[in-house]
Formats: sequence, structure tokens, C-alpha cells
Amino acid sequence: MEASEAVALELLGNLLRERGLAGERVGIEEGAVSWSAARRLERGLPQVQWHDAGSVFNSVRLIKTPGEIAVLRRAAEQTDRAIGAAFALISVGDTELDLAAEIQANILRREADAISHAHIQFGVRSTTAHSLSGPVPCQTGDVIHVDFGGKFLGYHSDVSRNAIVGRPSRRQAAIYTLLSEIQEALLESIRPGLVVAELRARAAALFAERELRHAWATIGHSVGLSLHEGFEIAADTEIAIEENMVLAVEPSHIEPGDARYDIEDMVLVTADGSERISTFLDTQEMFRIR
Repeated sequence: MEASEAVALELLGNLLRERGLAGERVGIEEGAVSWSAARRLERGLPQVQWHDAGSVFNSVRLIKTPGEIAVLRRAAEQTDRAIGAAFALISVGDTELDLAAEIQANILRREADAISHAHIQFGVRSTTAHSLSGPVPCQTGDVIHVDFGGKFLGYHSDVSRNAIVGRPSRRQAAIYTLLSEIQEALLESIRPGLVVAELRARAAALFAERELRHAWATIGHSVGLSLHEGFEIAADTEIAIEENMVLAVEPSHIEPGDARYDIEDMVLVTADGSERISTFLDTQEMFRIR
């Protein structure tokens, strides 16, 4: 057990005793507590009835405070900037590992505490979701896929972008344009009171209209202290969207033999709609690698 965790447990124990709760029923987020920490709590407070209250914590966290929104807004912007700065530096012959290293270094320079996830692949390799980056050089015509996030003061960012090496083919440009239209329509649909399942149904209709295919059951998720916090934007999610939620909205299409086309933005739900908070890169067209 780390020293910081031991201190935190001691402070928790002292607080419960001071409040007269050492023999009461206390909720705890079991998924956030290590086995050794849980045993220490049980030994130090043997009369407490511990219960997993993870679902309660998740529900409360869905609505962000002004301070949390400020952190997430900065996280989204700096993540998008980290990707864009790396795109501007690479050229033909640079590898997936080169790009991954540059993006990760960029976000740490932008005051991220840690890397949350880094999925960076070129061309057809990106059609296998979440595969590891390798020493694979980019070539003219490759679509580059980046799904990346950092942690800022404990809060996660999650942004996906595409770039094209050289000029896109007519088909590549058409696919990306259609995907960008879907993203814009989804963001325009978000508003307080909309049931999450309805947003997923809207996505399905948009993909069908454009003859693209989203291969996943979800089209995004809530985000905060955990990467997938509280709910997925899925057909069986009956939660109503509320003001001050922060969502990661991610329409994606895999073109066999070519690449994964993927736009993921972080979105703040406002009183009358939504605000995209990952705004550095223009997502109406793929970034050009020259």
C-alpha cells in the first residue's frame, strides 16, 4: 500500500469516528479501493457495515460542477492540440510509434498528469480496433487514426481524429465528409431531456441514410473521473440527458481494406443544446500530412 493511500484511510477512519459513524452503515466505492485498503478499513473500523455505493457515486458524477467543467474543457482542448501539433510534425516514412510518442509527449507538456489511452494506427491496421502501435511507416494514401486521451487532475479526456497522408482519394474524402455530417447532426440533436437511447437511434438512422456502418453498440459515453463514467450512449440506456453532463460522442466507420474513419468530440450539455469543447482541429476535413 502506498503511503498516500494509508494516510487517506487514516483520515477517513478519523472522520467517521468524529462524526459518530464508526458503528453505522457506510457506502464506499468498492471499485476504487484496493483489496489491501478494504481489509485495512475493516480491521480499523470493525463495527462499520460497508456497502458498495458505486452506482450512487456514478449517478452523482454525471452532472459536473463548474470546477469540473473547467478541468474537462481544458483537458479536451489540450488533447486536441496535442494531436494537431503531432500531425503537423510527421511526414511520409514516420511510424505509428513515432506519432504515438509525439502525441503523448505533447499532452504531458500541456500539463496532463498521465496518459489515459493511446490508440494510433495507419491505414488498414486501424480497422482492428485498439491494436497496439508498431514500427510501421506511413505511406502516401494512408488514413491515420488516433483515439487518444490524457488525465488532468484526475479527469479523463477522449478525442479521436483522422489525418490523410497526401491527398485523399475520392472515396476517402466522401466517407469522411459523410461521417463529419453525422457528427454535426448528432451534436445538434443533444439537449436536456433527450433520452440517451434516442440519441443512439438517431445515429443509426444517420448512418443508414448515408450507407455507412457504425460497428459498435455504443456511439459514445459519459466521461469524467473515469473514461466511461456512468453510461454508454447505447440503445438500452434510458437515462435522460441533463445540463452539465459531459459526453464523448464518437461516430465511426470501418472501410474494409482501407481504414477506420472516426470523429470523437467531447461535448458539454448546455441549457438549450450542446457545446463542443474539443475545438482545436477542424473536423470537417481530414488533416493533410504533407
